[in-house]
Amino acid sequence: MATKESSLELDEIDWCLLNLLRENARLTFAELGRQVHLSLAAVAERVRKLEEHEIISGYHVALNARRLDFTVQAFLHVTSTKENCARVVALAHMLPEVREAYRVTGSESYLVKVYAASIAHLEELIDQFLAVADVTTSLILSTPVQKPALERIPDRAYSSKETR
Repeated sequence: MATKESSLELDEIDWCLLNLLRENARLTFAELGRQVHLSLAAVAERVRKLEEHEIISGYHVALNARRLDFTVQAFLHVTSTKENCARVVALAHMLPEVREAYRVTGSESYLVKVYAASIAHLEELIDQFLAVADVTTSLILSTPVQKPALERIPDRAYSSKETR
């Protein structure tokens, strides 16, 4: 059984499968096979290996927050003491409006992305975090770049020879 630490060497077909699934995770193995010219069984085995090696970590539905009346989106820049870090994380886990939380370097401790139904709702969220840490807020005006999942980065993009 593969573990998280073991690596799987990806070939062009694996990357093609990942790209197809990234665009539409509901594609059947039969449809994937047609597109990459492999049998259903071969595609199923490749996808199973990608899942087993945790390259594919799940399948998700993308919801449109604005269409669900979460029209205010913001980043909370949370600065916490070492003693309150666990409280910040626990609060972020508890609040359904928190969509992502990152432990970051720099002057802040966490960068927390939240969705709110209104400015008043956002203010309530900020107040909850202010009970355990200092908070500054950046409203998200638009999202000019949004990618649904990781995609293949050309080798040249991270070649150490080009960065010297």
